[in-house]
Amino acid sequence: MLQLIPKLCLAGYKSGFVGESAGMVSVMQVMHEQVSILFSDIVGFSSLSAEVAPEAVFAMLNELYSHFDVLTQFMPSIYKHQLPFPYLITQPGLLCALQIETIGDSYMVTAGLLVHDPEHAATMVRFGLAMQQVAAQVMMPNGAGPVQMRIGIHSGPVLSGVIGKIRKRFCLVGHTVNCASRMESGGIPGRIQVSSSTHALLQHCSEFQWESRGPIEVKGLGTMTPYLLVPLDDQTMDILLSQDDVAEALSAVRGGEALASGD
Repeated sequence: MLQLIPKLCLAGYKSGFVGESAGMVSVMQVMHEQVSILFSDIVGFSSLSAEVAPEAVFAMLNELYSHFDVLTQFMPSIYKHQLPFPYLITQPGLLCALQIETIGDSYMVTAGLLVHDPEHAATMVRFGLAMQQVAAQVMMPNGAGPVQMRIGIHSGPVLSGVIGKIRKRFCLVGHTVNCASRMESGGIPGRIQVSSSTHALLQHCSEFQWESRGPIEVKGLGTMTPYLLVPLDDQTMDILLSQDDVAEALSAVRGGEALASGD
């Protein structure tokens, strides 16, 4: 069970029953009143997959996501969700993974899920900025330059737990998951887009400046008012992020690659 549920929150889970009366299943679940969820994807990934060999795409994804994984070690309230790809939202509020082993470009993390973090929204934005920094050091294998990310964030309540009987999976369920996914898919290349809920939690953070996109229609969710983070200057970035941590994330992955290759 520890392979499915993070050790830090295992004690908080309780047994319950979900489903129809004819097919009740025992589950472990816990409600989180307030977290922030980030979805990201790689700009131009679909065309990239059609232009270069799968091995090159795999190598690029492995390098990029290894960097992101190392970054999570520097932010204790960040938790990375390992999702089989591609994923589909097949029911309102439920993130379901297709049972096929394919490579995808989506990356999902949460802030405040395992460790209480009253600043989870700001933590999530800072993590998004760090993602952009390390992504700029990874090159697209089709010669299109450095990787560019599209990032979306939403904050709200979410239910986490183990779903399934034979192939159990640790999942997040709730409207918050849908909104975060839509903030990413409806975002702008190279920018961080947040929902109005996340934006409201960041009003005291003077280091962040925002551009309202005005009321827009969001697929499946109706009218929303997202906000785009105004790009930060280098001085502000240095204050918000430890450049030593970013550099360590890059060197840790590259050092591991060198050891694996025997250099």
